[in-house]
Amino acid sequence: MSDEELSEYTNGNPIDEPEFEVNTALSNNAAQKVSIPEYFDYRKLGKVTPVKESHSPHSCGACYAFATAAAIESQYLIHQNLNLDLSEQSLVDCDNHSSKCNGGSVKMNCLNEGLFFLT
Repeated sequence: MSDEELSEYTNGNPIDEPEFEVNTALSNNAAQKVSIPEYFDYRKLGKVTPVKESHSPHSCGACYAFATAAAIESQYLIHQNLNLDLSEQSLVDCDNHSSKCNGGSVKMNCLNEGLFFLT
């Protein structure tokens, strides 16, 4: 996506992108010790949460919240065997670093605010 397309997509609203440090020594060391299979699918192991549909997909650009919640839910299912149902709405409502229903990035929200369970 070009800078112009991104600006149009976010209605001209800037998106704060946090800086992350990567420990390349650890990454390189881990890659040397792990053999990666030719094919692997977490869906076949039941470790991917179901796709959720937003109630009003054409009126709220909250796909970023659904994608983030689904990714975190699947990681908990894979690594902790916990099947969570996280609240996408809390990401939209409580994220002060995005543009709510006009799109956004939840990196800063997850780092600063956390994520709520769906109740």
